[in-house]
Amino acid sequence: MTIRLFRDGDRDGLISLLQMVFDGWHADPLSHWTWLYENNPQGKSSIAIAVEDGAIVASYSACPVLMHWGRQPTIVGLGIDAATHPGFRRRGLFEQVATAAIADAEKRGFGFILAYTPWGGASAVGQMEKLGFKRAFMVKRLVKVLNWPRAMASRLNLMGHPPTVAEIVARIHATVTAESKHEMAVARGLTIERSGTTSGSKQEIRVEKSQSYVRWRYSEHPDTQYQIFSGVSPSKSPAYIVLTLRTDKSVTVGQILDVFGDDQSWSFLLRRLEKTLSASGVVFLEAYVSQGHRAAAMMAAHGYRDRPYVVAGIIRPTSNASPEGVELASIADSWQTTLADDASL
Repeated sequence: MTIRLFRDGDRDGLISLLQMVFDGWHADPLSHWTWLYENNPQGKSSIAIAVEDGAIVASYSACPVLMHWGRQPTIVGLGIDAATHPGFRRRGLFEQVATAAIADAEKRGFGFILAYTPWGGASAVGQMEKLGFKRAFMVKRLVKVLNWPRAMASRLNLMGHPPTVAEIVARIHATVTAESKHEMAVARGLTIERSGTTSGSKQEIRVEKSQSYVRWRYSEHPDTQYQIFSGVSPSKSPAYIVLTLRTDKSVTVGQILDVFGDDQSWSFLLRRLEKTLSASGVVFLEAYVSQGHRAAAMMAAHGYRDRPYVVAGIIRPTSNASPEGVELASIADSWQTTLADDASL
């Protein structure tokens, strides 16, 4: 068994492992690989693999992303695509490949490794703790019912044939076009007028939402068809909401993945978005945000209800991390992240 860093010739073998372990690994694996591992604006990931008789049997990746760590720009490695062939589990390969990938990330100057793991997954958290990870924050699931009659019909199995996501998208675009008074637009692409979700704070940790990052993360993503809504509030400040749609138990669910703009502006946009989605047939609207995210309080004021925690953010500092950065990371409410900041989505 050989543990080593990824080489260019390993791509197809690693994709094969990921497809087997993750039951397909995205609709178009090669396009997703190119987007995630070759076109990332922050550069290449630190990837380690385990090789047995020429076959890749385990892997771990640290995907670089630029974050503001109390106003200090810091490259963080997102721990993603941890995979072990079923025939090689319980041999400690995960710890070995993760250790090798993290060591490479540290050598390249990454300040922290950030990963997301299921809340309550004691075995997964225990594995990560062996590698120096600690639980940093929880991701809240916030949900609002937009159409109670449809929601109740779904619970009673009376929905019949639900509209497709494509049909819902067409309705959304038609509604936005017809209701120009909503002062809202929707598009596949997005160019934001200023970077960042809000003005930075010395007590916040968040992904730097530059134009190049947003274009890569949402507009160029090869799998998910994001709907990006924009609007201008009475304060004349632009706001943006990134949304994706799915069908779940015969109803259409909208998931807010990201928000841009000051609190007043995107609260203004959220109210108009809810009306548009409800009129278009979306039954539930939800968001996954870190527990301290300012959107959590804002959405609670809009009538969103907490659901049980499902995901935890765990963090491991490297030798490049400052003592101040490590201390800030230990404050759960400092994190201003959404589940969409995990680039494995």
